[in-house]
Amino acid sequence: MKDIGERDILAPGDIEALVLDVFLRAGLTADSAAPVARSIRHAETAGLRRLGLGLVPHMVEHLRCGRVNAAATPHMVDSGPAALTVEADGGFPCPAVAICLETLCNRALTHGIAVLSVRNAYPVGAGRLFLDHCAARGLVGFANIAGLVARAAPNGSMVLEIEQRQLGLSQSSPMMQSRVVPDRGTGRTVPFEGPLGPAFRLHHSFVAVRPSLWHHAPDPPVAVQNSGIAVSPVLLEKIINA
Repeated sequence: MKDIGERDILAPGDIEALVLDVFLRAGLTADSAAPVARSIRHAETAGLRRLGLGLVPHMVEHLRCGRVNAAATPHMVDSGPAALTVEADGGFPCPAVAICLETLCNRALTHGIAVLSVRNAYPVGAGRLFLDHCAARGLVGFANIAGLVARAAPNGSMVLEIEQRQLGLSQSSPMMQSRVVPDRGTGRTVPFEGPLGPAFRLHHSFVAVRPSLWHHAPDPPVAVQNSGIAVSPVLLEKIINA
């Protein structure tokens, strides 16, 4: 038995392989599971623990109880020369973004800016996959999402809740609007944790911008060193057995 505080050290590639296997066993197709696993790896290497491996047990639970569509088939529609729309079909947002990420970036390089709207999707966790891909193409990524935030519960534990969030934007920016759909019949925001509650049908907006549109572009993110990531054995066991 491991002592309290002891950690397993997993390389980012091992984390991605572990998560891929877990979601394949939970019923996702390889096309959907692969971008989800990449997204979890990017969150972990950015140090966003609750939105990385910490999110996986919730995601698997929502797959098994039907709050997210395991058989979702996202499809892209051209909305304009620099605008794309993806119908996520009630699935995770990562596969929906992945099918048009290259197209989005190419159009941003051509037109200076390109916008992606993702409809009827699960909440966005870290969003690092989108931001890191934009940075790799020499672009700056912005997003307005129905995202997840950790808050203290009355009993002192930390819980995840859905909230409109901005990535790469100031909180006061009027640019773009995501939509946090209310729970029908209650008027409250759709609950996140647990198997009870309606299916997730949230909307997200993503923007890729060519830095030359500004006089000064933000510095690119510092690369994360592949030195391994410490993971709690309790969380690791929970993920493996999800």
